[in-house]
Amino acid sequence: MNPTIEITPARPLTSPSEVTDLLVRITPTAEATPAPRPPLDLAVVIDTSGSMNGLPLQLAKEAVVLVNQTLSPEDRLSVVSFNSGVQVVLPLQKIGPAERLQRQLDRLHAGGSTALHGGWQMGSALLQGDAMPGNLPRVLLLTDGRANVGVTQPRAIAADVALALSRSVSTSTVGVGMRYDEQVLESIAWAGDGNYHFAETPEALPGLFEAELESLRTTVGRLASLGISGVEVVDVLNDLRTLPTGRLALPPLRAERSLDLLLRIKARAGETLGLRLAWTDAWDQRQTHRAFFVLPQAESDSVASEHPEVVRVRAGLLAARVQRVVAMLASLGKLEEALATLESSRSQLEMGIRSGLNLSAELETVAELERRLRKGERQSASKFAGSRAYSKTTGRDDQTLKN
Repeated sequence: MNPTIEITPARPLTSPSEVTDLLVRITPTAEATPAPRPPLDLAVVIDTSGSMNGLPLQLAKEAVVLVNQTLSPEDRLSVVSFNSGVQVVLPLQKIGPAERLQRQLDRLHAGGSTALHGGWQMGSALLQGDAMPGNLPRVLLLTDGRANVGVTQPRAIAADVALALSRSVSTSTVGVGMRYDEQVLESIAWAGDGNYHFAETPEALPGLFEAELESLRTTVGRLASLGISGVEVVDVLNDLRTLPTGRLALPPLRAERSLDLLLRIKARAGETLGLRLAWTDAWDQRQTHRAFFVLPQAESDSVASEHPEVVRVRAGLLAARVQRVVAMLASLGKLEEALATLESSRSQLEMGIRSGLNLSAELETVAELERRLRKGERQSASKFAGSRAYSKTTGRDDQTLKN
């Protein structure tokens, strides 16, 4: 992977020391001779508690069969189920006939409680116990309920997920319906450097599983981080973890996708910003790339207009921050307060659109949230807002195909 790093300041600096925004766009560019993608090691962990009875479990099974059909012969798949206990449905192995997998899945029936941590732990253990150098391991955890067997404290679960990540096993989560705890699933995805999906209805499961596979297939750099030097960082508008080294933990880097980061810094004209991008490549080797940028001086004391692309990215991230607030208010039943907060965000986005910025997707999200809130669907609104905000603020939604 040959990454490019583009740095765009909001405007040239005028005063001796001032706060300004910088857009940092990271794009892994195509190799002259594309390298084969690393094989995937996927552990699908399925909730089979009583609430999954009927259509939810049936469609979860169909989604697993779809995964089996779309993976390549070099990929490996395992399936774990959990209710009051944990069962290994399929040990980690290379992709086999769909009929054999279907027979094993047909034995699964819904009933019992929700040993969420135990199910995740087994999936992670299968990947760690038979790790292959260069393979890309991930747990995909699907549940429609709340952990009530074994370890149930969110912090304890997230700590174990983070430990698995230090051993190269990432975790994504899928919440089905309205009963699951979105804060738990989001914290697991956050700690596991993975995606958090909201499947409002079981019918969404096949599409979400396919999206997860696409994310893995296009990953060219994992355990990515960004070090910043030479300036004072006041804020990072993305929602990123800070590593013990002081660097920012980035989402996985994806081929030909651009990752947009918005840094708010305090600096002087002429100072040099230094960036150090690091990642683990397909051969499990740690790679680094450095970039430097001299902050420009304004030609006069007059304040220039801000760069439109910086304004656009900032508006999207600020709208996502508002969605987090709306999710919290909706979960507490404060629907009128949530609507008022959303209306303020709508006004800001409409102002940006009138000035020529492409913020239509953000405005559509606001409209959908408003629709749910006005219908009194507080759980739906909370989960929808939380999942959209997570994808946007962690940089996963920004990884769009390079034009």
